[in-house]
Amino acid sequence: MRRVDIALYMKSGTFLIVFLISNLIFSQKNIADNFSFRLISTTKNDRIYFSTSTYYINVPDEEKRIEVRFKMKSVSGEKENFDPNKLYLVSEEYKLRLRPIDVKHNYGVGMVYIGFGFLLDFPPKSKTLKKWADYKPNIKDTFLDYKINGFQDISCSIDFGTRKKPNLVLPYFDNKNLKSCKIEVYFSIPSELEKGKVYYGDNVIADFEF
Repeated sequence: MRRVDIALYMKSGTFLIVFLISNLIFSQKNIADNFSFRLISTTKNDRIYFSTSTYYINVPDEEKRIEVRFKMKSVSGEKENFDPNKLYLVSEEYKLRLRPIDVKHNYGVGMVYIGFGFLLDFPPKSKTLKKWADYKPNIKDTFLDYKINGFQDISCSIDFGTRKKPNLVLPYFDNKNLKSCKIEVYFSIPSELEKGKVYYGDNVIADFEF
């Protein structure tokens, strides 16, 4: 299990994100469960932070940081339950299955992206954990349901504490009812990994190579 750090502070001002590589792909469209996914882009980010609406996530410098963006629509045309824990990246070359370190969606028609919220498999006790994570035992961590025989599962623990008092936990994501939006999925991947497939549940929704 790898460690990433989450900086618990509100964003202020404007932050410039510089992209090293962006692969724009508009032809891939796949159906998974109750949603259709169209791959928009895969991007390497040269900053050590993944930015969301209220926090930053700092990943190890020696790893690659990638963002995979989709246009997502419910098949029914109505709001359906979207479970971000069903998202994962698979490397067949290295026999790895990686959990995202963050997932977010755009709000309304604007450029504002918001996260799904972190969940824990135990009731949080510290003030910091209570602020940033919830305990909802009725929502299952479905990432664990899609293990692949012969593949190693990789999850990143997140430090919700400070440098002097670390508080490492392994969160998963809350669910939301969504109809149509853009989804951004963030991974911290080994530096040697150059290609992979993104799944939602049992279904491949993206196949990419840098």
